[in-house]
Amino acid sequence: EYYPLQNAGHAPWKLFSPAMHPDFYGFLFTQLKLDQKVGLQARPGYSSPGTLHLDGFGARAESALLFVSLRQAPFPFLDLGVFCLDPSTMLAIPTVTFNPNVRQPLRTTSFAVPAGHRGLTLHWQEIRADFRGTLRSVTNCVTTTL
Repeated sequence: EYYPLQNAGHAPWKLFSPAMHPDFYGFLFTQLKLDQKVGLQARPGYSSPGTLHLDGFGARAESALLFVSLRQAPFPFLDLGVFCLDPSTMLAIPTVTFNPNVRQPLRTTSFAVPAGHRGLTLHWQEIRADFRGTLRSVTNCVTTTL
């Protein structure tokens, strides 16, 4: 979308602020396909026992379906990117939505990791849809070893 700044001249960078345009980050994630590079991240410090925090970055009001798998088996997923998870060991985690009222859309999903799972490797990925429910992208694949 084009947002003109009245009487501001050409490239008035001092007048532009992401706080003025809440969709700025979502635009970058969509147009530059940042979902596929940095859309999903695991915070450092997780272990067994402990807590694993997965942070998702994306567009406002966007929905995401999180998947986890024991193995990777990359394949092209429609024209949205590469889906890295092995469907035979995959589990879907209910859809979550990014807050529509924040400046930088960030969503954290946390999991309690019980004792006795040290050394377990899990692979994580999300499929994203816009506010209309249209599939938009797949995120990068994140690997965690507890």
